[in-house]
Amino acid sequence: MDLGAVEFDQEKRPPIYQKGIDEGVKMKDTLPVAYRPPVFVHSKNVKINDNALSPIDIDVNDFVWSN
Repeated sequence: MDLGAVEFDQEKRPPIYQKGIDEGVKMKDTLPVAYRPPVFVHSKNVKINDNALSPIDIDVNDFVWSN
């Protein structure tokens, strides 16, 4: 994560962070500590609802399963 924080090349940064994300998934070591964490983990079957509750904020209710 430290390497990703100092890498400014937008092509190089995602693979650096992907290693940390994959490790967290493998360890199942993620625990939300806030009501609305700023990061949502989802799959390709999830989409953002067109009529979101707030035009400037993200809420868990803004995400729905796509068909």
